Amino acid sequence: MVEQSTQKTSHRRKAVVLFGPTAAGKTAASIHIANAFKGEVINADSRQIYQQMPIITAMPTDEERAAAPHHMFDFLAPDQTFSVGQWLNMAREKAEEIWAKGGLPIFVGGTGFYLKTLMDGISPMPETDTKLQMALEAQADEKGLDFMYAELQKIDPTWAAKVEANDRQRILRGHLAYLQTGKPLSEWHKLPPEGGLDCDFVCLAISPPREVLIERINNRFLKMIEEGVVEEAKLLYDKYMKNGDRENVAPSLKSIGLPVYAEYFEGYTFLDDAHETVAQQMRQYAKRQRTWLRNSYPQDALVFEDGSKTDEIVQSVSNRLQSV
Repeated sequence: MVEQSTQKTSHRRKAVVLFGPTAAGKTAASIHIANAFKGEVINADSRQIYQQMPIITAMPTDEERAAAPHHMFDFLAPDQTFSVGQWLNMAREKAEEIWAKGGLPIFVGGTGFYLKTLMDGISPMPETDTKLQMALEAQADEKGLDFMYAELQKIDPTWAAKVEANDRQRILRGHLAYLQTGKPLSEWHKLPPEGGLDCDFVCLAISPPREVLIERINNRFLKMIEEGVVEEAKLLYDKYMKNGDRENVAPSLKSIGLPVYAEYFEGYTFLDDAHETVAQQMRQYAKRQRTWLRNSYPQDALVFEDGSKTDEIVQSVSNRLQSV
């Protein structure tokens, strides 16, 4: 039985936001929170929205998804694109449905941009013109990234100053905003954000010590191999990447592991080397997630080193729900 706080609580609607690096233990914690508070889990991982790749994206298993209601997982084909604005609209609608049933929305994931947008809103910009985006990708392939960066410095020097010269995605994002709207991306970012979820947030994170997290990532990767990550990657490669331009593919096909295994399938590397590279990329990604957590997450967030201490986590969430 969860002990109830005697503090006065607000009448505003509430939602839980659970963040953490890959392999930290978010899924197990979210299920216990959901079961304690009539909660429902909403995916906030930009790769777990895609179908046909449950192993490489560490999707919650069928058993885990049966243990509590889960939403917005594996609904999009791998060759499709999906913007943060689309995710935000879908997440708001799902939260409204859960609140209407008297439930608690629990947003769980490792994509910091999704969660920041959920809590703070997003600068108002038109939806991405996918044809124009593809044309820019082709231009970058033809003329090179140095050329595109130099052009970005001309059309939007403020944005260019924030972008590394080898950051293809952000360079092309700057070009796309300017060509599509006639306004530099840096000007769009000056507009007040809008569209965030209107509620009180209880923010928590599972963030194990570095050495513990590395061990968890290594163990997870070994399990991924046993479960058939190479076979899953081969199916995706054959269907969406074979005989194509691997630089100009949908975002899901750039997920950690897929480009590396594509090189193995094409004979450019050995399987053992591919495995080691993928494991290293997973560790590097977890490091970036920890950095985002440290620099961008709310200062009053509840942070736990051990996601298996579910009773402690549930009690802390209960206390915070009563106090916000």
